[in-house]
Amino acid sequence: MKSIYFRNFTSTAAMVLMSFLMIGIAFVFLGRDFIISSHRDDMEESADVVSLMVLTKFEDGVYSQENVRTILRGAEVRILLNGTSLLSGNDILVTDSDGLVVSCCDAPGTCTHIGLSVSEATISQLRAGGTLSTAGNLDGIYSSMKYIVADAIDPGGGQEPIGYVFMSSDSSSIIGAWQAFVWVFFAVALAVMFLALIMSLVASKKMAEPLDEMAAAARKFAHGDFSVRVKQDAGTDEIASLTSSFNNMADSLERSEQMRNEFIANVSHELKTPMTTIAGFADGILDGTIPHDREREYLSIISSETRRLSRLVRRMLDLSRLQSAENVTAQEQFDVSEIMLRVLVSLEGKITDRGLDVDVEIPDEPVRVLGDNDL
Repeated sequence: MKSIYFRNFTSTAAMVLMSFLMIGIAFVFLGRDFIISSHRDDMEESADVVSLMVLTKFEDGVYSQENVRTILRGAEVRILLNGTSLLSGNDILVTDSDGLVVSCCDAPGTCTHIGLSVSEATISQLRAGGTLSTAGNLDGIYSSMKYIVADAIDPGGGQEPIGYVFMSSDSSSIIGAWQAFVWVFFAVALAVMFLALIMSLVASKKMAEPLDEMAAAARKFAHGDFSVRVKQDAGTDEIASLTSSFNNMADSLERSEQMRNEFIANVSHELKTPMTTIAGFADGILDGTIPHDREREYLSIISSETRRLSRLVRRMLDLSRLQSAENVTAQEQFDVSEIMLRVLVSLEGKITDRGLDVDVEIPDEPVRVLGDNDL
């Protein structure tokens, strides 16, 4: 049989596990979107910074295609792209307005992307929106899938963009950051869940202790030991109230048991006296100890003690019935007129001996009452 302690712990553990499961599922899906969104915002901000810094290299304000390509291929831009790449952890490509890759973040002589071209569809999308955020290999420029953010190098003043900055990051790095975040979450969640289960175990055990003590005390009550009490902790909760009521019940039962023992002792003493008198006098008459001329006197005493004994027994029975909560009120219907006539007949001798006149007025019809016929 499962105890209340086990059921309470099981239900609490189930609620904790269900809560963490729901939080975990929400975290997996929402956390991934948050990581990607956060990384995308950082890349867009870095691309915008690179675009502005590249524009600072055009001090003469000449934005011809030849001048643009010369400056973008210059060492200053390459140093700028390399430093930004190291700081942000992203790869950076710079193209002219036609989509031709003219510079990148790699060291001079090591970049394999210079001279390649971005598709016209991608450039058209950039011209229309000014920015780009997508996942792919940038029209075959990259050999693997990357997350790509692009920003136009816009000199302003109503002029067309002189080039574009493409910032890319391996999808694995983003997913890796998200996975690291997930592992941290699950590690913390497991620690919190373990702590919650331990606390639930202790709380359930503490809650069940008074109930176990009550059960043990009730078993002792069944064997007549009413001296057991349940330890009562300070508090006003339901368990404390139940413990207090249980101890009050135990006090009441102990007092009742003491009264019952005293009652039995008193009854035994009261019954012992007339029974001893009756037995002594009867034995004295039978064995001739009491003279024949005094037998009537002692028989009278025996008769008196017998009636006294009868009254004691009757009182004891009445008290026993009241203490046992037996129904001593109406039990059946009967004709009280008939009972009155029977009583008069049984008392006819006493009425005649005492010279009494009895005027009886009883209805002809039966008078039905509810009660104990014998009493």
